[in-house]
Amino acid sequence: MEGLLYQEQLMTSGQRNVRKRNPKRVATAEEQLTSVKGSLKELSRKPNKTPADILELDKLRARVKHLSKKRTERSEPHARRGERH
Repeated sequence: MEGLLYQEQLMTSGQRNVRKRNPKRVATAEEQLTSVKGSLKELSRKPNKTPADILELDKLRARVKHLSKKRTERSEPHARRGERH
């Protein structure tokens, strides 16, 4: 009986080393993403863009890319030993 229990423990990957997503972080990233996408869409529809507007567009595109990565990315495993990050 104990041998079977030991095998089941080996097959599961405990809770400490599992890569997780924080639900609050995902929710705030989605909210920020929708607001940034709205301002990006509004600025990209502007007919005559100044060089400052073009720089702002680039910043907004980078922000969208960052927030979409933040929404889908998982945390690091916590039980790693001997690895330098």
